[in-house]
Amino acid sequence: MAKAVQDSHQSPGCDPIPGVTATPSGSLVTITGAQEIEYDVTTDVRVGQPTDRFCSICSACCDRRIGTVAAARLDLDAALIQLDPGLKYKAEIVDVGPISDTQPVKVTGVSVRKRGSASDPPLTQGDILALDLDGHSSDPDAGLFSRHYKGAFSITPGKFSTEGDSGSAILSFATNDIMGLLFAGSDTVTLATPIDRILTAFDIGVETAVAAGVVKTVPAGEGTSIAQPDATPLFTKALPARLEQMHREIAATEAGAELIVAVEHHTDEARRLVSINHRIATVWNRSTCNGGWKRP
Repeated sequence: MAKAVQDSHQSPGCDPIPGVTATPSGSLVTITGAQEIEYDVTTDVRVGQPTDRFCSICSACCDRRIGTVAAARLDLDAALIQLDPGLKYKAEIVDVGPISDTQPVKVTGVSVRKRGSASDPPLTQGDILALDLDGHSSDPDAGLFSRHYKGAFSITPGKFSTEGDSGSAILSFATNDIMGLLFAGSDTVTLATPIDRILTAFDIGVETAVAAGVVKTVPAGEGTSIAQPDATPLFTKALPARLEQMHREIAATEAGAELIVAVEHHTDEARRLVSINHRIATVWNRSTCNGGWKRP
């Protein structure tokens, strides 16, 4: 952990703060030159979509896991996710269509669009206003966290994005080429990181498609098999499919949809109770199916 703290201070692309040092020694790390510091350290690198909910083995239908964090860059405000082998996906964006290619940001005035998770409506259109911007961005809800960004571009009008849209792909309106990733905004402009900087930093490319609806499958990684042999009883293997079917049937009714929202809203609370309250954990393990609650 101490080494991780030092590495985060000296991570590629980040500008070290003058006079601040981080030196690990065994399980300890010594930081000098700073009046106040804040670190968020976690060993849980699982990623879910559309929410980070990871349920028990008896509730696979509500497990939202899609992969794990493989790398992150604070200077770009971006992370790389390794999708789980066997996961099916489409190289397209809802309401936008298939991704054609990537395009460097070279001039202002280009018409762009994005589909955000918080905007209403989600799909908005704007124009590139300025290039190669430097500055500081911060999140009032994230304590001391702030970062210095470089080489960003801005988009107008201000209503192009809203809080919660960070991570949205910025696409050329004319060609559906990805031009950047949204990371911040205000009442007047939206800020994005050029996609070529992100691809270079992570040494990756962008998956594309020539037509909508093309389903692709994440291949097995080195030393990983999509279909691992196991001794799971057949009735247990059939359980996730049956639960998924039940989930769809319940969600098809108005009352059922409300119930699902309530259950998912309290999943984290229930999980914490099962993990730390021995009496509740005992009841859970006696009443649930084989194995009880699956801890991370």
